Amino acid sequence: MPAPDLSEYEQPESTPSATPAPSTRPPLPPTPVAPTSTTNRRQTTGLPRTNQRSPLHRPLLHAETLHIQTALNSSGDLADEVLRFGPDSVSRESLHTLKPGNWLTDEILHSYIGRLLHRHSLQAALLTTYRPSAYFKSFFMLTLLQEFSPDPRRNNIYNYARVSRWHKRLPNEDLFQLQHLLIPINVNRSHWILTVIYPPDLRIQVYDPYHTPQPGYLHATFRFVQDEYFRLHGTALPNHHQWTLQPNDTSAPQQSNGWDCGVFILAYADCILRNTTPTFQEHDLLLYRQWIALSLLEGAIPLG
Repeated sequence: MPAPDLSEYEQPESTPSATPAPSTRPPLPPTPVAPTSTTNRRQTTGLPRTNQRSPLHRPLLHAETLHIQTALNSSGDLADEVLRFGPDSVSRESLHTLKPGNWLTDEILHSYIGRLLHRHSLQAALLTTYRPSAYFKSFFMLTLLQEFSPDPRRNNIYNYARVSRWHKRLPNEDLFQLQHLLIPINVNRSHWILTVIYPPDLRIQVYDPYHTPQPGYLHATFRFVQDEYFRLHGTALPNHHQWTLQPNDTSAPQQSNGWDCGVFILAYADCILRNTTPTFQEHDLLLYRQWIALSLLEGAIPLG
């Protein structure tokens, strides 16, 4: 998987004070899962039956399935941009990764989480007490920990100054006013996990479909929360001992193959924003891949 261009995110406001983050390099997943392109992974063009049911979404109509199949098997330059949602774009190559057996790219994750949050904002706005939700792109943790830095002395070193402007991407520029802050993380460029900050609950939760411990990312996220509080108020986080850091939710559905991690974390995000318990099974994700494709192709996710 090629390294993303981080130039627009690497703009520290002051000289960084670099200190090590404990155990920031998590172990590799049990199996290699990252292809370099869609051509070196099993290409399965068959789609599930349209009358299949899933706890995630309704069955697809026949016309919707045909629309998806046409898009996922379209010909042309793989680098061509085929979809755009504000600042987020999806190339033909990324769209094709939604076919079964492919590892999802960051373009798919960013665009679909953006669609999920749009749906969530429409639903939450109807409530008497409204807290928005938001997400940081997967470049956030790469930048915060300086992962894969060309300078080995800087690699895997916590550096808040490098992300000190990311609050400008949040509603009201304040993570403590959010219901959730979702952070997808690309572990070693080979495995997707999801970290979620729940400010009202004073909780940070890691969702890893392999159910492997991720203490480094968990503690780095909590340090970021503390640094953000200091930025806002000029004092230390007063209730830091009350925060709960949950390294993994072992009750969440688990991955057994080497390519569905990205689909899993999108399904987790979907359930989290719906405030429902993830009850889907791995086989449901064949249909969910199609639902992701349809949602991106049509530019919106139904409220139901």
